[in-house]
Amino acid sequence: MDETFAIDFLADYLSDGSLVLFLGAGTSRGFGLPDWLTFANGLREKAGLPPITKVGTPEDLQNGVDEALDIIGEDSVKRLAYTKEILYPDLGELKMTLALDHHLLVALSSLLMGSRRGHVNRVVTYNYDSMLEWFLMLFGFEVNSISSLPAMEGSEDVRIYHPHGFAPHPLLGMKDSSTLVLGLQDANIKVGDRVNLWVEKERQMIETGMPLFIGMSGHTLSDRAIGTTISSIAKSFGDTRPLGLWIYLGDLPKEKEAEYLRNKIVPIVIKNPVKIPEFILKIAQKALEKQKKTK
Repeated sequence: MDETFAIDFLADYLSDGSLVLFLGAGTSRGFGLPDWLTFANGLREKAGLPPITKVGTPEDLQNGVDEALDIIGEDSVKRLAYTKEILYPDLGELKMTLALDHHLLVALSSLLMGSRRGHVNRVVTYNYDSMLEWFLMLFGFEVNSISSLPAMEGSEDVRIYHPHGFAPHPLLGMKDSSTLVLGLQDANIKVGDRVNLWVEKERQMIETGMPLFIGMSGHTLSDRAIGTTISSIAKSFGDTRPLGLWIYLGDLPKEKEAEYLRNKIVPIVIKNPVKIPEFILKIAQKALEKQKKTK
């Protein structure tokens, strides 16, 4: 899809309040948080295992995490403590400059900001960290972080769903989730659980909104933690509209493009990461432009 057309398309969904954000590790990396390889190797170090040096598929990382979890054990408290130690190695003061220098989250906040031109009030993040919550609260947003279901949903500005669990920064005083989806075994249990409320919630969010996937690598679509849900919906969705749009960073291989389209996901190719915040800001600007024309 042409970038200009995509901005116009997404602006319509922003205006009517049906745009939904699905966020991956790329949205938190600007805070200095680890990518998935660094995180996996952090767990392996805790378990006394050598680091992973070569990654071919998403399963390579997840299997590497499972090897560490076999040694760490099933203790959810220990898993959570290790996760926080890897995410937040420096527990010093959370500085405002750290937030303002994160251009991607500044741009995302433009979509989340309440406005007559419409705004996003539902976010699904597959990150464990609380940096998005902290960032929004700095600007006076009322945030409801949901990491277990069922959960109360009120009139808050933004709801942030954490299907894989929540390990907030200790300085924020927020409640930890009871479990984390860390490796392949955890993901299989989640997807295979007939009464797992998160699988149904993710399905409902995709079916009732227009998802914009940001900060996720192309491998994520092949990850069974979310890929199986997307493929299942795509098969029964019909051709009325795309299932969602996915910001893809870098050159898009033909086989990966075919995978996206097979799943009714439209990739938006942006080769320079600096251009992603600009693309997001243009969605908000276009929605405002459309709103003014209707007066």
